[in-house]
Amino acid sequence: MKKIKSKKYIFLCFIMMLFLTSCTEINNASKDKDAPATPKNFILIGGGDGQAYLKWETNSEPDFNEYRLYRSKNDLNSFLPIISLKQSEYVDRFLEYESTYYYYITAVDFAGNESEKSNVYNIQPLNISAPQPPYNIQITPLNNPSTGTVEISISWIPPEISDLKEFAIYRDYNEDFIASEDNFISKTTIASYTDKDVVLNQKYYYSIIAIDNGDKESVPSDTVSDLILSNPKLIIPANYTNFSKPYIFRWEGVSDAVNYSIFIGTAPLSNIIWSQQRVDSVETVYNGDDLESGKLYYWWVGAYSKESPSTINSYSVINSFFAK
Repeated sequence: MKKIKSKKYIFLCFIMMLFLTSCTEINNASKDKDAPATPKNFILIGGGDGQAYLKWETNSEPDFNEYRLYRSKNDLNSFLPIISLKQSEYVDRFLEYESTYYYYITAVDFAGNESEKSNVYNIQPLNISAPQPPYNIQITPLNNPSTGTVEISISWIPPEISDLKEFAIYRDYNEDFIASEDNFISKTTIASYTDKDVVLNQKYYYSIIAIDNGDKESVPSDTVSDLILSNPKLIIPANYTNFSKPYIFRWEGVSDAVNYSIFIGTAPLSNIIWSQQRVDSVETVYNGDDLESGKLYYWWVGAYSKESPSTINSYSVINSFFAK
């Protein structure tokens, strides 16, 4: 019995020690009235084109928690904190060219004590340089009779700038064209565009220009090109006919197509049970699981204008057959 009491007593003492230690740490934190040192060497590394790059020395206090960056616009009387951060540098973006921005930095410890403010820097982020051009331009033609879609979609990666305004899209029929008013087709604020004013079997060349808030323009992007293929025409099996083994599918070739894919499903454009990708000829033999006699199946073909990894350029209509 004494041993049990002794163990309980030791356990209670241990709990009390933990509680007292925690309380001591809380009390110590609440008694901390010493602010950290003011961050040193607060400087403006660079600016312009709607941004300001600020940097300073790292604080070394063991109870340092974060920095607070303050900013005022066009005067020295309206400073407000714009961000709290751990790192000792920051790029302020999306600034107005003609405004003057003032900055200072402080350090804050875990008790909430805030240092004196650093020196003040100011900048007018004028529009200095034109943006870089968009890159990784992707072009995707599509001719799908099932949806009535005939279009060319283009997408790209924008330049990494804070004062980007929009993109201008240019299109021509010649590879070495120069972007100008003569071949300008549209502007967009997003990094993609769908051109619906197109015709089949005409090769189009596209180039994109980035424009900043000060209307400075990048040089044109790399040129991309493609054309919209005609629809492959299905030959064998004819629509709604009985189809016997060996199941040999044939279709009419498309000018400028590099290869084809064939699909068989239990519903139009869905429930695909078999496909053969990138067929170089205009016929192929079915080698999938046995088809159910008397059941209605659907088949269609897609044509490609470029080698892999491009997507299907043009689809055939959808035909059906009864397996026999």
